[in-house]
Amino acid sequence: MGTFTEFYIALLKFVNYKLYSDCGMAYPVAEYPSLATTTSALDCKKVKDLQTKIRKLFDKGEQNQDIDEAFKNSPEMVRLFARQEVARKQRKLFENCVFLLGRETPIYNLQYMILSFGGSYIL
Repeated sequence: MGTFTEFYIALLKFVNYKLYSDCGMAYPVAEYPSLATTTSALDCKKVKDLQTKIRKLFDKGEQNQDIDEAFKNSPEMVRLFARQEVARKQRKLFENCVFLLGRETPIYNLQYMILSFGGSYIL
């Protein structure tokens, strides 16, 4: 079991490195000390700016894809377009929400979730 875990961790590090390098950013994230505040929690504004930058790169890549008309109406593409629409709606789920995270809450998990769905938080 330990061998699988070591392999999986190495694989995730490689995937993260590849994703960051494709976006022109440094990996690991520890090289971005400006993203963390003094309490080692993420700064909401800086993370949102980083997400916006990555989202623009991703959307630009999506727009450059030309799909043949014969495939646009296939059941697989219809399901894919439906999933993409659901994902777009989910990214804006907490858009106008601000969450107050108390010291009893699992801050790191909630930060990830709140920022992933477009919200912001206060510690």
